[in-house]
Amino acid sequence: MSTIPDPRSRMFLEHRPWGTFEQFSLNEPTTVKIITVLAGQRLSLQTHEGRAEFWRVIDGALDITVGERTWRAGSGETAWIPVGVQHRLGNSSGQPGRVLEIAFGEFDEDDIHRLDDDYARDGRPHEDGDFADEGELADSALPLRIHTICTGNICRSAFAAGYLRARLGEIAPDRFEVASSGTGWLDHLEVPAEIHALGADHDVPMHEHVGRYAVAEHYRAADLILTATREHRQQVLESVPAAMNRTFLITEFAALLQTLDLHPGADRAAWLDAIKTAATQRARVVPTDVPDPYRQGRAAYDEMAATMIPALDRIVERAGSVVVEGFVQPG
Repeated sequence: MSTIPDPRSRMFLEHRPWGTFEQFSLNEPTTVKIITVLAGQRLSLQTHEGRAEFWRVIDGALDITVGERTWRAGSGETAWIPVGVQHRLGNSSGQPGRVLEIAFGEFDEDDIHRLDDDYARDGRPHEDGDFADEGELADSALPLRIHTICTGNICRSAFAAGYLRARLGEIAPDRFEVASSGTGWLDHLEVPAEIHALGADHDVPMHEHVGRYAVAEHYRAADLILTATREHRQQVLESVPAAMNRTFLITEFAALLQTLDLHPGADRAAWLDAIKTAATQRARVVPTDVPDPYRQGRAAYDEMAATMIPALDRIVERAGSVVVEGFVQPG
């Protein structure tokens, strides 16, 4: 395990006629992130073998643990986490908080040894009982339960669910169960004519769709949650934090399947493994929000389709293929 010296003595604030700048590193390999911790949430208690980390609170009040010490840090406060030392970032306040993280050394998202975790990652127990029953999740006789999320549940999530249901049903009837709901659904909302037309163009019947409001029970029941945007993903996780490792943007999950060359076919256990793998490799792709077309004319619906349908096709393609002795074959 390497030793990386504390760089804080080399960091400085310099005044110029136009203002100031702060320098944190100079000509050395670093990985820089801005981490947002939602109110009431916390990262796992963890260690790293190949990197050390510098934290500086940007805003909010965050709970920092380094070694055996835990304290509340306000804006501008810093912490140094040496290689191999247990640490944790949490937020017991009522508002989100952000921290600048600069990792020194060899950065690898897999270089995380979790000692305690609220979200049941790496098999760690979840404290509030919200996580789905492990035996039920692993039962390969059950269909893979996919849930799509947008705002009104009449455009993006409705079409995505209908499209996946139709295409996956052609590949493996009864092996996939697809549902949808909306974080801002209202009972007067109806599927727009443009979505009906888009459905007709792609042999996806939309006339039977009934919108509904998204609730925590939907998230808890799903094996895979696909959201239209980052905002929808955050809303899911605010409701059920334990769903983090199975919640992705539609475009994000499709890109991860391609980047990681995952081909789970129609096997539920293989899909659960693929979802777990994808959750550990999020940093390898840059997801795109699916734009909201509601009441913006046909061109907006075409833009929605151009963003979303290739991603849906990629997911469907991976359901129709498996890897046998290193070669991709039809499932």
